[in-house]
Amino acid sequence: MTLGNAAGARVRLIVWCKACGHRAEPDAAGMAERYGAETTVPEWRERLVCSRCGSRNIDMLVIGTERQ
Repeated sequence: MTLGNAAGARVRLIVWCKACGHRAEPDAAGMAERYGAETTVPEWRERLVCSRCGSRNIDMLVIGTERQ
């Protein structure tokens, strides 16, 4: 799945830091615009850095429903 596919499917991207527990739900469309629509979700995840503690030890879920 690419970020463009994720945005088109309106899925939720839920990411969290394994080091400090910080959690976020970035907008897939915004991430596609920022990182490129053809960037795969796993490639994107590898680039993430926790905004709270700076760790790169990030995990994520892709959930197939849009947040209500």
